[in-house]
Amino acid sequence: MRSIRRLVAFSAMAAFIVVPTAASGQVEALSFEGRFGTTLPVGELRDAGAEGGLSVGGDVLYSVRPNLTLYGGYGWEGLSSESGPGNDVSGSGFDLGLKVLLPRPGTATPWARGGLLMYETRVGDIDSNRTLGFEGAVGIDLELTDQFSLVPSAVFRQYTPEFQVGDIEIPALNGMDMNYFMLGLAAHLHL
Repeated sequence: MRSIRRLVAFSAMAAFIVVPTAASGQVEALSFEGRFGTTLPVGELRDAGAEGGLSVGGDVLYSVRPNLTLYGGYGWEGLSSESGPGNDVSGSGFDLGLKVLLPRPGTATPWARGGLLMYETRVGDIDSNRTLGFEGAVGIDLELTDQFSLVPSAVFRQYTPEFQVGDIEIPALNGMDMNYFMLGLAAHLHL
């Protein structure tokens, strides 16, 4: 309970500090991003026979400073399996984090972002519980107009699903880290 109070107090202080800049009209505060790409499993996941697949998702972004953006959204990533379609693996859930823009002269703006995930995994017809994970990403905003950018990116995601049916854990699936890269392209709309 004490840690929840600290988290709420910290969040309130952070909002008090960063929100006035975006509200003052100095930056375009709200934007949306839709993305698609491919997933590339690494580590235990690749060793277990997972192969690349499709990824799709979207985020709402809110500029809190000219070079700092808060983002949150939803994503789905699929991985195929060497052992057949009944064992395909997918992950889906929510992301929340901060994106740091590294402004340069011109229309290409490099960035890096990092955040938390709340993801669940599906193996065949079996779903895991939602578990906490993290992501890190780099990319470039390629401004085509004042309100529209194309955004190529490379993302790394990691989380460890826990599989349980009722009170019964499924040890064969528990403990394997979901580690994968995503290479993607997004359409970014600034309001």
